[in-house]
Amino acid sequence: MNFRVLLSSCLFLLVAALSEVRLQARDKADKLELLPIDQSPKPSEWQLFMKLAIEDREAFWKYHKNRGKTLGDWAWEWRLAWVRVCGRSERLYCGEILERSLQDPAVVVRAEAATTIGTRFEGTGYKKAADLLVAAYLNPENHRNRKPLWVQFRILEAMKKIGGQDLMTKGTMLARQDPATLSYWKKLNKI
Repeated sequence: MNFRVLLSSCLFLLVAALSEVRLQARDKADKLELLPIDQSPKPSEWQLFMKLAIEDREAFWKYHKNRGKTLGDWAWEWRLAWVRVCGRSERLYCGEILERSLQDPAVVVRAEAATTIGTRFEGTGYKKAADLLVAAYLNPENHRNRKPLWVQFRILEAMKKIGGQDLMTKGTMLARQDPATLSYWKKLNKI
């Protein structure tokens, strides 16, 4: 077999394989677009979503956004999934999702958003993230019977991770509002 025939055969097989991969990815995205986003995902749907390529996930988000759907229209499990995947992405829409998630109706989503933001901006002292965390900490939904919910502890931990003198000062001020949060803040800062 001559070199040209071999090279042509290899190129043909490569193009065919890449086309198949693209079709499979598009098929996955098409299946997700048909899912009822206002209902809890099945384990197989969750796994499919988590394995999607960044571009396919963004297309999935934009598809629903173009249909007038906001983050609040998704079931809480989907919102939690978005927070988790957006913690690893610098895409603009992911920043918006994380920001909105700090004020989510579901405490588990708010807590995950705080942790994700803390990890994403660890050691940066990033002011916008700090301001969002302070606002989330003051959210009345994060208290029950004048006691802090566990989300506030997650927010304090995120504030510590992000760091910076301004955030440390704000964290101390916020933590002083309750003996439990103050004790936790002191442990985080080894005071």
